[in-house]
Amino acid sequence: MEIYLFDEYSSVTDAALTAMIQSMPEYRQQKARRYRFRRDRLSCAAAYRLLTYGLKHSRGIADFTLAVSANGKPYLADRPEVHFSLSHCPLGCICVLSDSEVGGDIQDITYPGEAVVKAVCSEAEAAAVRSSDDPARAFTRIWAMKEAYLKMLGTGITDDLKAADTAALGRITVIDRGSSSIAAVSADGDDAALIPVSLSALTEDLRQMTDCHLQLIMDS
Repeated sequence: MEIYLFDEYSSVTDAALTAMIQSMPEYRQQKARRYRFRRDRLSCAAAYRLLTYGLKHSRGIADFTLAVSANGKPYLADRPEVHFSLSHCPLGCICVLSDSEVGGDIQDITYPGEAVVKAVCSEAEAAAVRSSDDPARAFTRIWAMKEAYLKMLGTGITDDLKAADTAALGRITVIDRGSSSIAAVSADGDDAALIPVSLSALTEDLRQMTDCHLQLIMDS
């Protein structure tokens, strides 16, 4: 299981964001442009670019077609043996790839208050949050684990989040990244490798396309 991470949001210029959006299929471009805030448009585009990058570098897949299940979970229509999960937060985005059903989540460290802790945590989880030296980080880790697990199942957020007790969910990879937490889980319990991706690597093929386009203009 590979966890591709992009967290260089502050380095993305408006020109780079435009190129990233234009590189996506039309339906995905429309989705990105519907977002009101630049940060959300960037997350949408960057997550798709991570998927493109990960499929190319880990599976040798250059072309693919996305489809959506009845539960709203995206999958590769032409490569159903390859599974992925996308997630983003204000600080970055991830793409998790696996050969079995997979779920991933990234969250910025935050503490939502006691009412939310009671609503989503089991008694043991809530006690762990309250007794932690860093309640915000403890809660965020638990929340990311729950989301990753439910995304693997394909159900998404449910009404009874307490039932997804992290103590009983099996093997889930959790990675702390300073201001964020990442969780990933696969049906096969794969080992996970975190692979940070730079802006340069994420947009390499876009620069090549731009260079080719400029060369065509110069030659015409």
